[in-house]
Amino acid sequence: MSLRGAERRSNLKDTAYKIATLPSYYFQGQALQGHAMSGPAEDRQSRRQEGWTLIEVLVAVVILTVGLLAVGTMQISAIRGNFMGGNTSIALTLASQKMEDLINRDYNDPDLNAGTHQEQVSDSGVAGGGFYQRTWVVTDSSTLSGDWPTMKQIVIRVSWQNDSHGVTLRSMRREHE
Repeated sequence: MSLRGAERRSNLKDTAYKIATLPSYYFQGQALQGHAMSGPAEDRQSRRQEGWTLIEVLVAVVILTVGLLAVGTMQISAIRGNFMGGNTSIALTLASQKMEDLINRDYNDPDLNAGTHQEQVSDSGVAGGGFYQRTWVVTDSSTLSGDWPTMKQIVIRVSWQNDSHGVTLRSMRREHE
């Protein structure tokens, strides 16, 4: 055997080894029978990698959904809080307006007679119907000592939503001499 024949056989072995170690995508979809790289172990590994990618996407979608639900719940709570704060502010304004009105009236005005007085009012303060119920209770108080003038205690409550929420103001009014 000549030296050239031995070199050729060595070159053929090197070429066969190089082809056997190439990844399967070099063969453009043509699988080699019995090739070590295109066996069932590689197929299982690639399927496993695809499965993990799908699971990761599903986990990300679940985390995103939980986050969006939490944000939605916070929005609902914020809307309720704003509604409650707005109603409390309006009710306090209505109670203050009525207190100023009663304090500026004559001491013997019918609205300052002892007892309970009520009216429905709108958020703009118009009596005769509305979302708010305004109630004021006037109590005559006499003192034991003759040095103190006769006084009236005025308690005003403005409520809404069937009296489930409300604000209350209290004041004393004395008789002018």
